[in-house]
Amino acid sequence: MRDDPTTILARHRVFWSREPADRPILSVQAYTPLQPLALDLPAAYLQPEQLRVEDVLRANQAMLDSGGILQGDLFLVGEPYQPVPWMEAIVGCPIRVSAQTGSFRAEPVADSPDAIRHVDLDERWLAKLLEYTQALVEHSRGVYPVVQALMRGPIDILAALVGDEVACMSLVTNAVQTRRLLSQLTDAFVEVVRRQMAMIPPYHGGYVNWYGLWCPGVPVRLQADNGALLSPQTYRHFPLPLDDRIARSFDYAPDFCSLTTEFSSVS
Repeated sequence: MRDDPTTILARHRVFWSREPADRPILSVQAYTPLQPLALDLPAAYLQPEQLRVEDVLRANQAMLDSGGILQGDLFLVGEPYQPVPWMEAIVGCPIRVSAQTGSFRAEPVADSPDAIRHVDLDERWLAKLLEYTQALVEHSRGVYPVVQALMRGPIDILAALVGDEVACMSLVTNAVQTRRLLSQLTDAFVEVVRRQMAMIPPYHGGYVNWYGLWCPGVPVRLQADNGALLSPQTYRHFPLPLDDRIARSFDYAPDFCSLTTEFSSVS
């Protein structure tokens, strides 16, 4: 018999309080690739006006109809359409659409951090993200949790803006301007998360993060995939303090626990 949400919430509370538990929180999921949107694209670049929130709402309704809100010990969540590189688009990257797969990727806008003097939020893309969030909240009616969109972190956004190679090299050859830009990208990341979370009501007295883990406060999902291109020392010197700033801006950042553990012994 599938556990009810009350039992699951009790397990999540035990997790956060680090109390003894009868077993760890477990969830086994079959991977199902997201289907590309059926877009009638007049050009090779995605515009926010082409995204329809109805596509995501239909997928969430199918989730509810097929078995409810739990996947093992974790909650199934409602999120803005995952394949869209939201933060890259919001800070100004053109989003190219693959004609073969319908997938999206961000294209660089500059060849150096010096060329980007100030990070402005594209209000069209931000409005579309918040439209998704509001539509999910209204569709959920408190039945399933709504969460922050999948968002790349500061070092990932930097790589999107100027390219992977330039992003890595500029940490060495242009440290002052790169640090300035990374700081602005951190502020933008925090602002976009706060705008979303301000629209999302509490779920059973707390909030659920992107992974389906219930938290007794406001969570944030961090990401630093492009940190894999850096040495541990470089990561600790540059992106790590910014990821720490993001984590401290919210109540819970489970992703950051693994990062701090991994790099705590690096001198």
